[in-house]
Amino acid sequence: MPSSSWKHISKALEKIYDFSPNSVLDIGIGFGKWGFLLREYLDVWQGRYNKTEWRIKIDGIEIFEPYILDTHRLLYDTILVGDAREVISKVGCYDLIIIGDVLEHLPKPDALLLIEQAVQKGKVILVNLPLGVWEQGELFDNPHEKHISTWTIGDLEHHNICSHDVFRLIDGREFILLEIDGLNKI
Repeated sequence: MPSSSWKHISKALEKIYDFSPNSVLDIGIGFGKWGFLLREYLDVWQGRYNKTEWRIKIDGIEIFEPYILDTHRLLYDTILVGDAREVISKVGCYDLIIIGDVLEHLPKPDALLLIEQAVQKGKVILVNLPLGVWEQGELFDNPHEKHISTWTIGDLEHHNICSHDVFRLIDGREFILLEIDGLNKI
């Protein structure tokens, strides 16, 4: 769904605030949660309330154009519409890349390749990912919402993981927030 659990937000924001990125790519913007939060804590909290004063570059990739609302267009500098597996080759480098609840919508080999592509483009990559089976079919007339791969922590061990935090929902399902060190050291 174009939204995800709230449990990891404070931990992710703490990491993001500590990174203090000047540029962010949000892969799979969905409802735009990260656009709002990034703009608020990286610009507004720095005294830059008006758009003309914003300094942080926040771009996004979204595969399903009907999700993009006027608020997204206000908060994101650039939104690229398309499949992240193809679009990521067309973007520059970023201090931070967020891949939030995207990988489970891809075949596992494609998802792992997307991580590798992000590692080439970002200094730090934050990945939010459900662990185990999370049944989900098409939602909101979006065929891309279907979950087609399942994950364990072991599936990601060969990446340069700096930290990971596992969160559990009340129904027992778990998801992970991974911090991966990228190769982009601009």
